[in-house]
Amino acid sequence: MLEVTGLNKAFIVRHNIFARLGHPDHVIRAVDGVSFEVKRGEIFGIAGKSGSGKTTLGKTILKLIEPDSGCVAYKGKDVSSFSPDELKTYHRQVQAVFQDADSTLDPRQKLNSILEEPLLIHHLGSDDERRAIIRSALEQVNLPYSLLERHPSELSGGQRRRVALARALVLDPELIIADEPTTGLDPVVSAQILSLFLQLNRERRLTLIIITHDLAAISYLSHRVAVMYGGKIVELIDGENFEKASFHPYTQFLQGITGSRMEETGYIDVHRMSRTTGQGCVYASACPAARQECFETVPMLRPVAPGHYAACFGIDK
Repeated sequence: MLEVTGLNKAFIVRHNIFARLGHPDHVIRAVDGVSFEVKRGEIFGIAGKSGSGKTTLGKTILKLIEPDSGCVAYKGKDVSSFSPDELKTYHRQVQAVFQDADSTLDPRQKLNSILEEPLLIHHLGSDDERRAIIRSALEQVNLPYSLLERHPSELSGGQRRRVALARALVLDPELIIADEPTTGLDPVVSAQILSLFLQLNRERRLTLIIITHDLAAISYLSHRVAVMYGGKIVELIDGENFEKASFHPYTQFLQGITGSRMEETGYIDVHRMSRTTGQGCVYASACPAARQECFETVPMLRPVAPGHYAACFGIDK
């Protein structure tokens, strides 16, 4: 359904005019040569710490950010070549649920207007048909119809997150990209949201890309998991093997299996250095098992086992 090939996106952090003298501008490779594909009906997880490039990758797929190079293909066609009508259809079929639901819900509107707006934009249905679609979407996310006359401020955090999901579902999408869907929610509500995603996947065969740093959520939901660090995918593994068969030192660090030089040198400094040098493995500066070639050559994703890939020279051992 979705194929990402060699995707790149860099941002330039410019110094002020005085600091710029003798110092080049700072380049952040937010997405660096990322490739993967998502099958219809699959739940594809993207894991990693904050700053690893997950959200930028999601926004680039949604065409909210233009890539510097690479290709995002939807149903076999390059999204960048879409006509205006094709792009409108793409944005209807590929929906997003963003991390900060509060900022995406207009506090001046009642829920009925918030949920009806996407249908009006895409010229879908009569008044009665739109009411039926909204009612169905609320039922799917387990919210009562009586909430439609309320404003977002009158709802709990979990309810607002469900409203954001319902707004995506009213357009009957084929793919939803959910960015940190459980962040800021208490454990009980988080579990309910995750169960809701599983239910939608099973009942509607809805394809999902779940972007999160919550490893428990990733392991619980995903058919496959891509682990990102420094803008790159460093490991790609089946969800059922994620907790028991991870190989890359960074994945094992996230899971608490191994240590990291981050613990000694500080996460931010090492992370920034790894991302900007452009040479060697992005994790080399923090990896406790790094050797000389790790600082000189960029490792490619290579098979560890069937369906399991890692970008690490340790595979050769």
